[in-house]
Amino acid sequence: MEKSSTCASNYEYQLELDTRIKKGSGKFHEYKEEFCNRKLPAVQRAKLFNSFVITSVMYGASSWAMTTQRENQLRSSQKNMLRSMLGLRHLPWELAETRDEYGQE
Repeated sequence: MEKSSTCASNYEYQLELDTRIKKGSGKFHEYKEEFCNRKLPAVQRAKLFNSFVITSVMYGASSWAMTTQRENQLRSSQKNMLRSMLGLRHLPWELAETRDEYGQE
């Protein structure tokens, strides 16, 4: 009985996370013109991103059972939106991580 309730809870947490990511993505697309406007300084766009998207995604996060997989899912969706916002194929730290991983300088 314990295991089935744990599975149900894990499913509910994952469902909630997926829903929050979709809401964040919706906010991103709603304000994409502002986020991608290169006339605005990147710092200002980042503040807007944090105000609208991150708060939308993280609403209720204190009650989630966070796992490495869920953390990676959040990080991945955030990086995708940031890449789109900055017009980059890779974020600078991703390139640095890749170089470190393959021993390149």
